[in-house]
Amino acid sequence: MPEARKPQDHRPPAKKTTAAAKKRAAVSKEEALSQGYRLTIDGETFQAQLGDVTPAIARELRKNTGFGFLGLMKAMTTDADVDLISAAVWVARRVAGEGVPFDAVEVSYAEMLSDGFGVEVAESEKADAPDPEA
Repeated sequence: MPEARKPQDHRPPAKKTTAAAKKRAAVSKEEALSQGYRLTIDGETFQAQLGDVTPAIARELRKNTGFGFLGLMKAMTTDADVDLISAAVWVARRVAGEGVPFDAVEVSYAEMLSDGFGVEVAESEKADAPDPEA
């Protein structure tokens, strides 16, 4: 009786993770987590980075605005209005440890139009960085 043939394994060989690949992954992760924004309103600075946003903050942000943190950042670059700026201030205050309710934070048009108002959104240097909201 002929010997039974064993099925061949056609999977590609396992990729070995090199030290350089680990270092690149760590840098990419750091870049992604450092995405954030800085708002200045009447001389007071509010800032937040992706790596500082807890799941609880992210859930409450999405519940109240429909945006996650990255969506909020993107919207602030194209349609920065009082509702989004107020949400960004709320996130920054929550990240800083304040237990402020979402509806208690309001930024007015007068504050946005003042000389002391500024918005900086710092996204990752890599355009092809993975989007955790995708």
